Amino acid sequence: MAKPTEVEDLFTKIIRTEFSADRLHRYWWEAGWEERRPPMAMLALNPSKADEERSDPTVLRCVRRAMQLGCGRLIMLNAFSWRDTDPKALYAAKERVPRKEGPERDRVIEGNIARQRRHAAKLITTDTDRFIREAALLVAKTGGRFLVGWGTHVEEVMPGRSETLVDIIESAGATPEAIVINEGGSPKHPLYCSYKIKPVPFVLKESEDVGE
Repeated sequence: MAKPTEVEDLFTKIIRTEFSADRLHRYWWEAGWEERRPPMAMLALNPSKADEERSDPTVLRCVRRAMQLGCGRLIMLNAFSWRDTDPKALYAAKERVPRKEGPERDRVIEGNIARQRRHAAKLITTDTDRFIREAALLVAKTGGRFLVGWGTHVEEVMPGRSETLVDIIESAGATPEAIVINEGGSPKHPLYCSYKIKPVPFVLKESEDVGE
């Protein structure tokens, strides 16, 4: 068994985890400390090391955030359920694009786009969005909070993913909130946000710049 983590030090207990059968995807990580209080869901980028026995830096920061907001448990979700400690794993290898305009440059660009689309398809499964919706329904029913913080990578990895995520949350009756909104309109990752900042409603910009 893994050695006790700071989750226990914060008087919390890991109460539910959901993985794919091959454990390459993590859909749900939940810790609780006060059953009578509503949950806080956090939708970040992709899962790292947290599992049934341990947490990770992002999870710990979100536990503290949930406590600060008066919630009794944290449900950790992700825009991409693929487990990896490095966001670079979300990107396919790219062929170098020639500087000179012409058919060869167009071919390379088209090939890179197609390669990324194929790669992105493995980052989610049919269960990824199902669990996000389950959490949003629970938050709406219990009067909890639904924070989003997937950062700047989502639209580069899978164009249109941000809109899909917001639609899932709102259609379930929950209100997405962001701690900080980046210049390009994406919700800043929770690992890099001060506890002094209060979440605000998150509205997806129609002209959100890819990668900002």
